[in-house]
Amino acid sequence: MRWLTYSFVLFAALVLQPSVAKFVAVGNVRPDWLLALATFTGLYTRRKDAIAVGLVLGLCADLLSLERLGVLTLCMVTGALLGNSVRHLVFLKNVITHFVVTFVAALLVHTCLAVYETAIYGGRDVGALVFRVIAIALWTAAWAPPMAALLLKMSQLFGLRTSRYNHAHIASVAR
Repeated sequence: MRWLTYSFVLFAALVLQPSVAKFVAVGNVRPDWLLALATFTGLYTRRKDAIAVGLVLGLCADLLSLERLGVLTLCMVTGALLGNSVRHLVFLKNVITHFVVTFVAALLVHTCLAVYETAIYGGRDVGALVFRVIAIALWTAAWAPPMAALLLKMSQLFGLRTSRYNHAHIASVAR
C-alpha cells in the first residue's frame, strides 16, 4: 500500500464527512463515509494496513468530535477488521459484497455506539434508536458501492491488491 497517495483519500474523507455529509442526509440520517472507507480498506489491504487506516480515521474522527477519545477509533478499527476478516470469503469486486459488508459493519458499529450513548447519556426511545441504527447502516451501505468503484479505478495509484475475475466473466454484478 502506498501510504503517501492513500493519505490524500483519508484526508479527503476526513474533510468531506463533517462538511458534505449533512447535505446528503435523509432526514436526520447521515452516511458514515469514514466507516465505509475503513471497511473498503479492510477488504483490499493487509491486516496491519487495515488496522493503521482504522486507527488514523478513528483518531482523527475522535479529535474532530466531542466524544471521548478512543470511542470512534475503536469503531473504525472494528469496521476495518471486519472487512479484512471476510476478504478471502467474498468476491471483492462485487457490488453486493461492498453493500453487505459495509451494512454489517455499520450495523455492528452503530449498535454499539447506540448502546454506549444510552449507557452514558441516559435512556431514549428504543424503537427510535433501532430505526436510527438501521437507517444509518442502510444509508452508509448505499454509499459503499460508488465509493468502492471510484477507489478501485485508482487502485494501482494506491498500491491496493485487487483480484482479477476476468477469466470467469464475473468482474461485477452489472456485467
